Amino acid sequence: MAYETSNPIKKISQAGDSNSIWYYNDGDAITTIDDADYFLSAYPELNAGDIILVVSGSNTVVDGLLVTASSSSTVTTALLA
Repeated sequence: MAYETSNPIKKISQAGDSNSIWYYNDGDAITTIDDADYFLSAYPELNAGDIILVVSGSNTVVDGLLVTASSSSTVTTALLA
């Protein structure tokens, strides 16, 4: 599946001048959610350095994603260990 604006990321905190912390809950597996361009339609809201807290799949685990790039052509994230 893919990210849909009908289930948007939700900003939970401003973290400094240009970065934010976001929340996202979806039935997709984290291995799908952390794919490049999963959040492409949300690129206007995201900045490199943002963190997205993700509850995914069976809703029993919270993962963190670091936005490493965000532009109209790509949004990439890295799964935080």
